[in-house]
Amino acid sequence: MKGTTFERCTACRRKVNGADARRRHRLSGCTGTESTWAFKVRTQGGSQELRAGFRTAAEAERELRDVLARLDAGSYVKRNVLTLVGFLVDEWIPATAERVAYSTRVKRTYHAELVRAHLGDVPLQAVTGADLDRLYSKLLRDGGSEGRPLAASTVRDVHRTLHKAYRDAERWQLVGRNPCERAEPPRMARVVDDARAAVSVWTAEQLVAFLEHARGHHLGTLFHLAAATGMRRSELCGLSWDSVDLGRAELRVRAKVVRGPDGYRVESSTKTAAGSRRVALDAGTVEELRRYRAEQDRVRGLVGVRPLRDAELVFATLEGGHVSPEAVTQAFRRLVKSSGLPAIRFHDLRHTHATLLLQAGVPVKVVSERLGHASAVVTLGIYAHVLPGAQEGAAESFGAMLAASAGESGSPVVALQAPRVGKRPVGRYPRPDSNRRHHLESGR
Repeated sequence: MKGTTFERCTACRRKVNGADARRRHRLSGCTGTESTWAFKVRTQGGSQELRAGFRTAAEAERELRDVLARLDAGSYVKRNVLTLVGFLVDEWIPATAERVAYSTRVKRTYHAELVRAHLGDVPLQAVTGADLDRLYSKLLRDGGSEGRPLAASTVRDVHRTLHKAYRDAERWQLVGRNPCERAEPPRMARVVDDARAAVSVWTAEQLVAFLEHARGHHLGTLFHLAAATGMRRSELCGLSWDSVDLGRAELRVRAKVVRGPDGYRVESSTKTAAGSRRVALDAGTVEELRRYRAEQDRVRGLVGVRPLRDAELVFATLEGGHVSPEAVTQAFRRLVKSSGLPAIRFHDLRHTHATLLLQAGVPVKVVSERLGHASAVVTLGIYAHVLPGAQEGAAESFGAMLAASAGESGSPVVALQAPRVGKRPVGRYPRPDSNRRHHLESGR
């Protein structure tokens, strides 16, 4: 495959390099005086592609060599007029809709709108790593509603969406390179710092006071379960009775309520494999759920509605629909205000659950499993600061261990040394094989 470079008039687009070409250009009557360089190349299938607008012949030749190299390697992608947002909304999201959860499709559509609002209708093939870095900075600064900053975790989600979209576009031969490989989203350390800064918790006494205050409220059991399990609001609203085993004192988190363009709906999947999890219940919470179900059946009987079925939601309307997540948040705010306790968010019941468990000495791994975190590292990153005495306790434990060892052996130094044979500690400085062989042969 070959290509040719040439100079052409910017007004009439005729060739102007070479005496014959310049003469024909003058005879055409064109009065244009400016020119740029271009090249033509024959691609796969015999079609020809033109690229123009290069300032110098060297630039055009350099780009031509790159195109020829990619043609030889089979990685060449023909130019197209797709925009990034157009590709996301019209091509990629519909094509992958059946492979992902409903909530994922909703999130990807939201990310596409963020790109449209802050990056514009930039061509799919023209996006660079620098463009994406500017987008991420813009989103962190004022990318949210009413110009508020977006959380670093949300910006990382945008990056993941774009990275996956460009990877598929590369596989579909719509782009030659994935610009997300050259972009730098917010670091995970910033995500953890943001999450840690947003944590507000109650003490055990304050939590007990709130649950007593909420007793009798129609969502009081939901608040109790949130505090006792650390479940998310969406998971509580999507919990069904067939996922609750009161005999074994446990429940399984395997559904959530998610919001989309048509309102909320129950989705029978969770965000990650860790999110679909088993959560043990304490005896008090089991009794609270028993009482709550009996009360549900009593009220339904009074209004002439059939008894609850196991497949129905735990926190449901009389018609069997899910409780509105917004209604949960609003009710929680009103109860907190009337209780006189320090104001926290509903999500902070989850933080309070984790904090109290860690302060009680429950292993981080166990807390992570209850919360449905993908890794205990995430849990530790968010909640490590709630254990300010952990380092001091570790130092004291190590000191106590050495002191006990010293009491048994008479000296902590002797206890830490390897046993001695003659003047050389056994096992401390292993001899090279050649020395060992020499001693064996000499009989020593």
